[in-house]
Amino acid sequence: TALTPCACVDTAVANRSVTVTRVVGTMAMSVANCTAFTGTAGVEGAVAAGIASASGVAASSVMVALSCPSRRLASGLVARRLADAVNAEYEITIPAGSTTITAASVTNAVVSEGQTGLFYHISTAMTAASIVGVNLTVTSVPVPKEAKTTVWTTAATSSTTNKATVSTTAATSSTTNKATNSTTPMISSTSTTSHSWTQLLILSTLGVAGAVAALQ
Repeated sequence: TALTPCACVDTAVANRSVTVTRVVGTMAMSVANCTAFTGTAGVEGAVAAGIASASGVAASSVMVALSCPSRRLASGLVARRLADAVNAEYEITIPAGSTTITAASVTNAVVSEGQTGLFYHISTAMTAASIVGVNLTVTSVPVPKEAKTTVWTTAATSSTTNKATVSTTAATSSTTNKATNSTTPMISSTSTTSHSWTQLLILSTLGVAGAVAALQ
Protein backbone atom coordinates (compact mmCIF):
# COMPACT_ATOMS: atom_id res chain seq x y z
CA THR A 1 0.00 0.00 0.00
CA ALA A 2 1.42 3.37 -1.00
CA LEU A 3 0.29 7.01 -0.78
CA THR A 4 0.47 8.76 -4.15
CA PRO A 5 0.11 12.59 -4.42
CA CYS A 6 -2.76 13.62 -6.72
CA ALA A 7 -3.67 17.07 -8.08
CA CYS A 8 -7.44 16.66 -8.31
CA VAL A 9 -9.73 19.25 -9.95
CA ASP A 10 -13.07 19.91 -8.29
CA THR A 11 -15.62 21.66 -10.52
CA ALA A 12 -18.53 23.69 -9.18
CA VAL A 13 -21.21 25.75 -10.88
CA ALA A 14 -21.71 29.32 -9.71
CA ASN A 15 -24.46 31.72 -10.72
CA ARG A 16 -23.73 35.43 -10.78
CA SER A 17 -25.55 38.50 -12.00
CA VAL A 18 -24.21 41.06 -14.44
CA THR A 19 -25.78 44.46 -15.00
CA VAL A 20 -25.84 45.50 -18.66
CA THR A 21 -26.23 49.21 -19.35
CA ARG A 22 -27.69 50.40 -22.65
CA VAL A 23 -28.61 53.70 -24.21
CA VAL A 24 -31.84 53.33 -26.19
CA GLY A 25 -33.41 55.82 -28.56
CA THR A 26 -35.16 56.51 -31.83
CA MET A 27 -34.61 58.80 -34.73
CA ALA A 28 -36.63 59.73 -37.80
CA MET A 29 -35.23 59.86 -41.30
CA SER A 30 -36.64 60.71 -44.69
CA VAL A 31 -35.92 58.87 -47.94
CA ALA A 32 -37.53 58.64 -51.37
CA ASN A 33 -39.10 55.25 -50.63
CA CYS A 34 -39.08 53.69 -47.17
CA THR A 35 -39.88 50.18 -48.35
CA ALA A 36 -37.07 50.17 -50.90
CA PHE A 37 -34.65 51.72 -48.40
CA THR A 38 -35.32 49.29 -45.56
CA GLY A 39 -35.14 46.39 -48.01
CA THR A 40 -31.63 47.31 -49.12
CA ALA A 41 -29.03 44.74 -48.05
CA GLY A 42 -26.71 46.02 -45.34
CA VAL A 43 -28.55 49.26 -44.72
CA GLU A 44 -29.27 48.58 -41.03
CA GLY A 45 -25.59 47.80 -40.46
CA ALA A 46 -24.63 51.05 -42.17
CA VAL A 47 -27.00 53.09 -40.03
CA ALA A 48 -25.66 51.32 -36.93
CA ALA A 49 -22.09 52.10 -37.96
CA GLY A 50 -23.04 55.75 -38.42
CA ILE A 51 -24.61 55.95 -34.96
CA ALA A 52 -21.56 54.20 -33.46
CA SER A 53 -19.23 56.70 -35.09
CA ALA A 54 -21.30 59.61 -33.83
CA SER A 55 -21.50 58.31 -30.25
CA GLY A 56 -17.89 57.12 -29.95
CA VAL A 57 -18.46 53.38 -29.51
CA ALA A 58 -17.64 50.28 -31.55
CA ALA A 59 -20.05 49.35 -34.33
CA SER A 60 -20.57 45.95 -32.66
CA SER A 61 -22.07 47.77 -29.65
CA VAL A 62 -24.95 49.22 -31.68
CA MET A 63 -28.12 47.45 -32.83
CA VAL A 64 -30.59 49.13 -35.21
CA ALA A 65 -34.09 48.21 -36.41
CA LEU A 66 -35.58 50.14 -39.31
CA SER A 67 -39.28 50.28 -40.03
CA CYS A 68 -41.80 52.15 -42.15
CA PRO A 69 -44.78 53.91 -40.50
CA SER A 70 -48.16 52.42 -41.23
CA ARG A 71 -50.16 54.18 -43.98
CA ARG A 72 -53.30 52.11 -43.56
CA LEU A 73 -55.43 54.95 -42.16
CA ALA A 74 -53.64 57.81 -43.91
CA SER A 75 -54.58 59.38 -47.19
CA GLY A 76 -53.35 61.96 -49.66
CA LEU A 77 -50.39 64.09 -48.64
CA VAL A 78 -50.03 62.38 -45.25
CA ALA A 79 -49.73 58.98 -46.92
CA ARG A 80 -47.07 60.27 -49.30
CA ARG A 81 -45.13 61.76 -46.42
CA LEU A 82 -45.33 58.49 -44.52
CA ALA A 83 -43.98 56.71 -47.59
CA ASP A 84 -40.85 58.85 -47.26
CA ALA A 85 -40.43 58.44 -43.48
CA VAL A 86 -38.17 55.87 -41.83
CA ASN A 87 -38.19 55.04 -38.13
CA ALA A 88 -34.86 53.94 -36.66
CA GLU A 89 -34.80 52.34 -33.23
CA TYR A 90 -31.33 51.83 -31.78
CA GLU A 91 -29.64 50.36 -28.72
CA ILE A 92 -26.08 51.16 -27.69
CA THR A 93 -24.49 48.75 -25.22
CA ILE A 94 -22.03 50.36 -22.82
CA PRO A 95 -18.81 48.31 -22.41
CA ALA A 96 -18.70 46.69 -18.97
CA GLY A 97 -16.15 48.26 -16.65
CA SER A 98 -15.32 51.13 -19.00
CA THR A 99 -14.50 54.43 -17.36
CA THR A 100 -14.35 56.46 -20.59
CA ILE A 101 -17.51 55.23 -22.33
CA THR A 102 -20.55 55.66 -20.13
CA ALA A 103 -24.26 56.06 -20.65
CA ALA A 104 -23.88 59.78 -19.96
CA SER A 105 -21.04 60.26 -22.45
CA VAL A 106 -22.92 58.39 -25.20
CA THR A 107 -26.12 60.33 -24.57
CA ASN A 108 -24.27 63.62 -24.66
CA ALA A 109 -22.54 62.65 -27.92
CA VAL A 110 -25.82 61.77 -29.66
CA VAL A 111 -27.46 65.00 -28.52
CA SER A 112 -24.40 67.03 -29.49
CA GLU A 113 -24.21 65.54 -32.98
CA GLY A 114 -27.90 66.17 -33.58
CA GLN A 115 -29.51 65.84 -36.99
CA THR A 116 -26.60 67.30 -38.97
CA GLY A 117 -23.91 65.21 -37.30
CA LEU A 118 -25.87 61.96 -37.51
CA PHE A 119 -26.66 62.62 -41.17
CA TYR A 120 -22.94 63.00 -41.88
CA HIS A 121 -21.91 59.84 -40.01
CA ILE A 122 -24.72 57.70 -41.46
CA SER A 123 -24.09 58.93 -45.01
CA THR A 124 -20.37 58.21 -44.64
CA ALA A 125 -21.08 54.68 -43.36
CA MET A 126 -23.52 54.03 -46.21
CA THR A 127 -20.93 55.09 -48.78
CA ALA A 128 -18.37 52.78 -47.14
CA ALA A 129 -20.92 49.94 -47.43
CA SER A 130 -21.40 50.71 -51.14
CA ILE A 131 -24.97 51.94 -50.57
CA VAL A 132 -25.19 54.88 -52.93
CA GLY A 133 -27.83 56.92 -54.69
CA VAL A 134 -29.94 57.35 -51.56
CA ASN A 135 -31.31 60.82 -50.79
CA LEU A 136 -31.43 60.60 -46.99
CA THR A 137 -32.24 63.25 -44.41
CA VAL A 138 -32.28 62.95 -40.62
CA THR A 139 -35.40 64.79 -39.48
CA SER A 140 -35.57 64.13 -35.74
CA VAL A 141 -33.21 62.96 -32.97
CA PRO A 142 -34.95 62.74 -29.58
CA VAL A 143 -32.81 62.51 -26.45
CA PRO A 144 -32.05 58.81 -25.79
CA LYS A 145 -32.58 57.14 -22.44
CA GLU A 146 -30.48 54.90 -20.24
CA ALA A 147 -31.72 51.36 -19.56
CA LYS A 148 -30.22 48.73 -17.29
CA THR A 149 -30.81 45.00 -17.43
CA THR A 150 -29.70 42.32 -14.99
CA VAL A 151 -28.41 39.18 -16.69
CA TRP A 152 -27.72 35.96 -14.81
CA THR A 153 -24.78 33.94 -16.02
CA THR A 154 -23.67 30.44 -15.10
CA ALA A 155 -19.95 29.89 -14.74
CA ALA A 156 -18.09 26.69 -13.97
CA THR A 157 -15.36 27.23 -11.38
CA SER A 158 -12.64 24.70 -10.79
CA SER A 159 -10.21 24.31 -7.92
CA THR A 160 -7.15 22.11 -7.69
CA THR A 161 -6.75 20.13 -4.49
CA ASN A 162 -3.69 18.14 -3.59
CA LYS A 163 -4.78 14.80 -2.25
CA ALA A 164 -3.01 11.59 -1.33
CA THR A 165 -4.44 8.51 -2.89
CA VAL A 166 -3.92 5.06 -1.47
CA SER A 167 -2.47 2.67 -3.95
CA THR A 168 -2.69 -0.94 -2.87
CA THR A 169 -0.22 -3.25 -4.54
CA ALA A 170 -0.70 -6.92 -3.95
CA ALA A 171 2.71 -8.37 -3.33
CA THR A 172 2.70 -11.94 -4.52
CA SER A 173 5.22 -13.96 -2.63
CA SER A 174 6.04 -17.39 -3.83
CA THR A 175 7.22 -19.73 -1.09
CA THR A 176 8.82 -22.91 -2.32
CA ASN A 177 9.44 -25.63 0.15
CA LYS A 178 12.26 -27.72 -1.08
CA ALA A 179 13.15 -31.02 0.56
CA THR A 180 16.81 -31.78 0.30
CA ASN A 181 17.30 -35.49 -0.05
CA SER A 182 20.77 -36.66 0.70
CA THR A 183 21.98 -39.26 -1.75
CA THR A 184 24.98 -40.22 0.37
CA PRO A 185 24.89 -43.94 1.06
CA MET A 186 23.99 -44.60 4.64
CA ILE A 187 24.17 -47.83 6.58
CA SER A 188 21.13 -48.03 8.68
CA SER A 189 21.33 -49.14 12.27
CA THR A 190 19.10 -52.08 11.43
CA SER A 191 21.50 -53.33 8.75
CA THR A 192 24.47 -52.90 11.09
CA THR A 193 22.79 -54.82 13.87
CA SER A 194 21.80 -57.63 11.49
CA HIS A 195 25.36 -57.89 10.21
CA SER A 196 26.79 -58.09 13.78
CA TRP A 197 24.44 -60.92 14.75
CA THR A 198 25.49 -62.86 11.67
CA GLN A 199 29.12 -62.63 12.62
CA LEU A 200 28.41 -63.79 16.20
CA LEU A 201 26.44 -66.75 14.91
CA ILE A 202 29.30 -67.82 12.65
CA LEU A 203 31.81 -67.51 15.47
CA SER A 204 29.57 -69.47 17.81
CA THR A 205 29.23 -72.23 15.20
CA LEU A 206 32.96 -72.41 14.71
CA GLY A 207 33.46 -72.59 18.46
CA VAL A 208 31.10 -75.54 18.84
CA ALA A 209 32.72 -77.34 15.95
CA GLY A 210 36.14 -76.88 17.49
CA ALA A 211 34.98 -78.25 20.83
CA VAL A 212 33.53 -81.37 19.20
CA ALA A 213 36.76 -82.01 17.34
CA ALA A 214 38.73 -81.80 20.58
CA LEU A 215 36.58 -84.48 22.23
CA GLN A 216 37.13 -86.90 19.41
